[in-house]
Amino acid sequence: MFAPGASAWDNLVAGCRAYLDTCLRQDVRQIVLLDGPAVLGPDRWRELEDQYALVGILAALQVAMDEGVVARRPPVPLARMVLAAVNEAGLFIAQSAHPRTARREAGEAFDALLDGLRA
Repeated sequence: MFAPGASAWDNLVAGCRAYLDTCLRQDVRQIVLLDGPAVLGPDRWRELEDQYALVGILAALQVAMDEGVVARRPPVPLARMVLAAVNEAGLFIAQSAHPRTARREAGEAFDALLDGLRA
């Protein structure tokens, strides 16, 4: 979720939160998180993630590092780890019998994880 004038860091956090909010939708949970990876297979799934999700996370982290918001670290593995964490949070929501509770809990944990990246 890109907000003009917001920092790269704020846009990254907002985008991740928006993704987790989207995981509350039953169709997203079923198609995107549960069926999609199984149907496409791991190689194609990762290719699509790299093309559509990883590039944005990587760009936001690089700018946040340049701005001194995030401590300078190797950006590609860090971006992959953030992507993996948000994916796992989404799966946690998708597989829960209580998605709203899972969203709140996953959001709190993910925010704590992101806060740990700040410089």
